[in-house]
Amino acid sequence: MKDVEVFFIANLNIVDKETYRLYEKGFFPILKKHGGEFVTYDDSIEHLEGDTPLKGRIVIFKFPSEEVAMAGITILNIRSCLNIEGKELL
Repeated sequence: MKDVEVFFIANLNIVDKETYRLYEKGFFPILKKHGGEFVTYDDSIEHLEGDTPLKGRIVIFKFPSEEVAMAGITILNIRSCLNIEGKELL
């Protein structure tokens, strides 16, 4: 299953929209460079099942394979990108 597309789903609770926009500007070119592709996002989450509803924004990314996804996620190190100019983004 090396050639099966992999989808990465992130749940973000954005606390500073202006600073988050700075993060987005830097994140998406890096995502593309490492084989990832933005699919969609939604700020209006509808909770359908489970005890803990999600809050914030859901973002979906696509990678061409699990191998590329794992390498891309490692390189992106999303958590290290979440602090810009000393501001907490999420």
